[in-house]
Amino acid sequence: MIHNTEGAKRKKSAGDVLRELRLARQYSQEKVALVYGVTERTLRNWEKCKTAVSVDDFLSLVDFYKFDAGTAWELFNNEQ
Repeated sequence: MIHNTEGAKRKKSAGDVLRELRLARQYSQEKVALVYGVTERTLRNWEKCKTAVSVDDFLSLVDFYKFDAGTAWELFNNEQ
């Protein structure tokens, strides 16, 4: 059986949340990567879910963006 997923909502990924938080602060990937100590490619891969971000890195970046874990959790649980 084929399910119609057109218009279906999906849960946000950790990468989606990190991207939203970064953009909310108007930070570039270049700036975050430089200050946080990862390559732009790593940050981009996390945001695009090409590689998994660790819980430690996720929470550290949430803190870096000056948001609390509760805000990140709310974004994570919202559908796109």
